[in-house]
Amino acid sequence: MNPNIWSDELHADEAAVRRRAAAVLGTVGEVAALDALLAQFKREPDEPTKTTIQWAGRRLRPLQEAGYTTRTAMLAYLHLDTPDVQDANEQAVIDRLTFHNQSTVLQEKRGKLLGNTLGSAFMFAPSVLSSSTNASKALVEADALAAASSGVGRGKPTIARLGSEDIAPFIQRLRATSDAESRKSIALDLAHTHNHPAALPVLAKLCMDDPVESVRDAAERAARHIYYHIVYWHEIEHGTLAAELAQREQAARSDTSVQTPAPTTAARDDAAEALRRAEEERGKRRKR
Repeated sequence: MNPNIWSDELHADEAAVRRRAAAVLGTVGEVAALDALLAQFKREPDEPTKTTIQWAGRRLRPLQEAGYTTRTAMLAYLHLDTPDVQDANEQAVIDRLTFHNQSTVLQEKRGKLLGNTLGSAFMFAPSVLSSSTNASKALVEADALAAASSGVGRGKPTIARLGSEDIAPFIQRLRATSDAESRKSIALDLAHTHNHPAALPVLAKLCMDDPVESVRDAAERAARHIYYHIVYWHEIEHGTLAAELAQREQAARSDTSVQTPAPTTAARDDAAEALRRAEEERGKRRKR
């Protein structure tokens, strides 16, 4: 699946599709979509969609200012940015090879997925993130905590594949329950158990509209979990991630390699003298 689908859907004819796309982009933190959101905001005729675009922009703008990128967050979340990158690189190569062997099966199983103008449009209300300087760090730390609790990244990375089973019953349960803890649990299950891209619009709506903050937070974490895996597998399919990890490995080795200084003349003389004395002592012992 191409993660750019949500940016592309900002240009859809149906307002509901544009609205859904903006909600997903804001929920998963895709700062690369800010320009597209701004352009759509300027020409958007549908007021509910315009409101959703504003909501997304208020979330994304502080992340952009903090230097956050989906690529960096994805690598951190999946523990592919660690100093020991060799295992990660090997995993990416293995995943790329197995992807092509299984791509046909995966495609059959996957269902159809379902300024200062920028400042005035996107910043008229307080951001959900209190500080743009800490926004990127806070988001990555939250992702890392969620990944640790789900077992992602322990030891050699094992990257979960995207789900392909029918998740309609779980979405129905999510929409039907009035219990906040149940909504939170189902949202997280949609990510860590099912990892299904089709859950993104539902999680985005939950992130926007749920009256309980802990449920909104869970929906956001769940959506990012799925989105990071979409980005990962898209790059595996196109071979870009393995190449980058190889470059990172080379850079890490260069940074950590210790150059042994050539011995000075004095050091060589000291070593020769020590060797001479050792030979003398050994000769004396033999004579005894």
